[in-house]
Amino acid sequence: MFKIKNCKDCGSCKSRCPYGLDIPSILKEMLDDYIRFAENLGINILETGGRKHEK
Repeated sequence: MFKIKNCKDCGSCKSRCPYGLDIPSILKEMLDDYIRFAENLGINILETGGRKHEK
């Protein structure tokens, strides 16, 4: 999920999408939603990188 942060916006994935979706924008928005969802649960996924924190 966090790999989208490394996106160079080259458009390669957009040109391969048969539906013409703006994949980078969609994935960046989904990452923001994912982070907010986790924060609402009291989970700091930025700290754990999205991995389950071992206790």
